Amino acid sequence: MTTVSSSYLSAFPEKKNQGPRGWPGPPGSVIGVYPGAGIALSTGSAWGSSITNNSTNWNTAYGWGNHASAGYASLASPALTGTVTITGNADILNLVGTDHCYFQWYPDGGGGGRKAYTGFPSASDDYFTIANEIAGKGVRILPRLGIGVDPSSDFNLDVLTSLNHAALFRARPADDLASIEFGSKAGVAWSHIQGLPDGSIAFQNGTVEKMRLTSGNLQEPNFISGWFGNNWQIAEEGDVEFMNMIIRGSARFRELIIDQLAILSGSQLLSVARGKILSVDTVNSKVTLDDPNNKGACAFLANDFFWIKTVDIDHGLFSDCRGQITNVTGVVLTLNFGVAGANGAITDVAKGDVVVQRGNSTTASRQNLMYTTVSDADAPFRRTMTGVDSLAAFNDLDNVVSQEGNLASLDSHDIIPASPGYGYYSTNAYLKGKIVLPSAGMTNEGSSGTDIRIWAGDSYANRTTAPFRVDQEGSLTATGVAELGTNSVSVLGASSNVAIQGPDIWENAYNGSNGLHINRLGYNGGATQYKQLTVWDGKATDKLFVVAGDTTNFIELGNENNSRELDVSIVGSIQNAWGVQFIYAYGGVSNNVLISWDSVATTVSTAYVKLKTLTLGAYLKPNRTLRLYFELKASSNTSYAQLYRNGVPVGTERSTSSVVYVPYYEDISGWTAGDAIELYVKSTAGNTASVQNFRICGDMITSIATEIQATAS
Repeated sequence: MTTVSSSYLSAFPEKKNQGPRGWPGPPGSVIGVYPGAGIALSTGSAWGSSITNNSTNWNTAYGWGNHASAGYASLASPALTGTVTITGNADILNLVGTDHCYFQWYPDGGGGGRKAYTGFPSASDDYFTIANEIAGKGVRILPRLGIGVDPSSDFNLDVLTSLNHAALFRARPADDLASIEFGSKAGVAWSHIQGLPDGSIAFQNGTVEKMRLTSGNLQEPNFISGWFGNNWQIAEEGDVEFMNMIIRGSARFRELIIDQLAILSGSQLLSVARGKILSVDTVNSKVTLDDPNNKGACAFLANDFFWIKTVDIDHGLFSDCRGQITNVTGVVLTLNFGVAGANGAITDVAKGDVVVQRGNSTTASRQNLMYTTVSDADAPFRRTMTGVDSLAAFNDLDNVVSQEGNLASLDSHDIIPASPGYGYYSTNAYLKGKIVLPSAGMTNEGSSGTDIRIWAGDSYANRTTAPFRVDQEGSLTATGVAELGTNSVSVLGASSNVAIQGPDIWENAYNGSNGLHINRLGYNGGATQYKQLTVWDGKATDKLFVVAGDTTNFIELGNENNSRELDVSIVGSIQNAWGVQFIYAYGGVSNNVLISWDSVATTVSTAYVKLKTLTLGAYLKPNRTLRLYFELKASSNTSYAQLYRNGVPVGTERSTSSVVYVPYYEDISGWTAGDAIELYVKSTAGNTASVQNFRICGDMITSIATEIQATAS
């Protein structure tokens, strides 16, 4: 207790019965006796224990009760708990700083550290900032009607990644076009998302538009559709057009229509089966194929050969596995690496590898392949094969039915020459158009007889005047020397061929006396038929020279039965080296008698009977025209006569009732050696038919000079 001095009470009698600081003392209190240090508490009848004065410590003072409702606040920085409500109007709460000020947020208590702040965080920052400092978290704004911005402001809303980092986006209604802009805080290389007057949304990098969303289509601004268009588009209905595309995972197609297919780093094999490996059973040498549609279907069959080849992007070979499938159960294949020509092992096979069928040992319909490569040693080429019944048969050139591109792998095979270069090889080729070389070609154009089919020595445009050409009708024009045959053909012990140029024909392979052989061989180069050689006058009128061979050989100069007959002149010798020799000297038909049978022959038969026969000799030239003569008479009625050849009538039937002989001449062609010229005669009742002077008429050349002549002097 504190004691008040008596001098104090004498000086201030009004303080009697009052407590400290002029407080009235409680009834019964002792004047001059004070409570302990602190704030005194009265019990109403006496002084209670004092409490500690914590007026400078708001947190402790708050424990007395809610002083905020009484308007208490400390000049220091108190920590408030519970709810703080500020009631007022207009400027209710002001944060006034010297060069910056901001709110700080401690949602986990003072010990949890600051998690966010709002305001101006530093003296150099002029942006009002809302920052969430929790790693990986952002700012969530949950408006009911949206976030309003001032359209008169150039930059309405900026969101920064941190105090001194790049801005993520900002929105501004520039030129009455709403936009969102992305870029750096320094304003370099801003990107824009901007609404356009036609309702499109443009995506820009700086001032360059990179992408546009228009009419439901997302596309490059300068997109042009089609195979020869450019850029890209994703259409509203789901259609897409791209320039190039890389798919690292799986791609599934219901329908795949390929205009061009490019395969990097290797080859492509087309066969009846393929599959992607889902898992590998190395213990049992089995693989399970991927079955994305859960159909359980598999295109492989037992006895199929397989090929698994994986190549790195740098063309390095990962694996090259070949073998035969011994069993197929569902989508599980049993692989045999022990068959002839196999390569690799089951441990080389991995999930994700593609296995391709490469022929079959027993089924011909599964032995057909098409192989395209850009990475093999002799690439690039495309090859079609049949009969691939083993692993080795894949490389058997006899199984190649066509190949295009580099033909080096077919070097000297079949008709392919050495070092063939690029081209096309096929068992058959069916072309409907044309083959055009720099100075030669073949074409199927046109339909007239003069249209050129084959040419050489000039361009396609000048094919109708090329030095060598064959037209639709088969006419051949060769302005140079045309050689027929080759030097390797031996005729009578000498290599021979024929050269033709203009009007000249000569033997052009043998430098010796062995010259042309005309008409040496017959049909199909054989020696079974005699052939006649005829030289004409150029107007299809007169035969100038005829040579023929048969049982009797002959040479004929001139043309029989023609007023323009040549004089026969034999300058060389006629020798008896080969037996009896003769000269065809028949000059044609006339009334001169050559052969005759003049005796009379008669018949009373009313049916034709043969009365006379002249059989032609062995030397007659084939197909001669002869003038035949006979005389016919009757006794009392009508007599008939007709000329026959070998029992067949060829002449005109003649008849007469004259009792004196009537002469008849008739020219008949087609006579040949050995033919029988027959005279048939018949009579009528009571009549005797008579014939006489049965003759062959014509001219014979008689002016043959005697070889041995001399003049005496």
